[in-house]
Amino acid sequence: MTITRCDLDQMFVLNLDAREYMSMPIPRPREQLEALAAQQPKPIVPPQPTLLIETTTEDTGERKQMFGYMARHVITTVKQIPLVESSQIPQETVTDGWYIDLDTSVSCAKESSAYSGLLVSGARKSGEPPQIPVLSFKNIGKAETGFALITKQVHRLISSSGASTQKKEEPTNEMQVTELSTRPLDDSLFEVPKNFSKVEQIRRTPVFSYWRRLLGWLDYYWARLKHAI
Repeated sequence: MTITRCDLDQMFVLNLDAREYMSMPIPRPREQLEALAAQQPKPIVPPQPTLLIETTTEDTGERKQMFGYMARHVITTVKQIPLVESSQIPQETVTDGWYIDLDTSVSCAKESSAYSGLLVSGARKSGEPPQIPVLSFKNIGKAETGFALITKQVHRLISSSGASTQKKEEPTNEMQVTELSTRPLDDSLFEVPKNFSKVEQIRRTPVFSYWRRLLGWLDYYWARLKHAI
């Protein structure tokens, strides 16, 4: 569980089972990346892109009422296409979802919540140094930024021609909102319970997952800044 307090400029991560919590400043990736970029020398010759991230957003035109809002049906396909011979594997993630215009972000954390992670994976032989790809981006269609009520996400490998190489049933991640309310919340929900102990780090999977997402944001946008410079 996470509590964001704009008035304190703090984010609290709670372990409900152990009754522990940790605190940290609200992440601001853009400011951190700009500071890192200012410290780096600009390359004389821009590096050649080695990996294309192609995002295609298709509004199907379908509409239906959900929770009193008009929801739109949008399919987003993100392809990871190697541009040179490398250990990177061609793959794609397809997200089929229904979205509404509802801003659920916290005002002081909008910048952080707007960042999304990007998984860039590949295979390499034992003993080989990791290959850091130089990313190139191509966006087709208007990106969907609405609030997702239903999503079904499929990840698959693709051939060099862009066709799917998987024939068997593909694993999917599905999400559906079953209850939605815009009523004001009780102020006590934003207080850390008095019987919780503060710790330096909560060693549980949800917390590690949060930090992995944060590091993913930083790596992703740092790579974009280096490419832009």
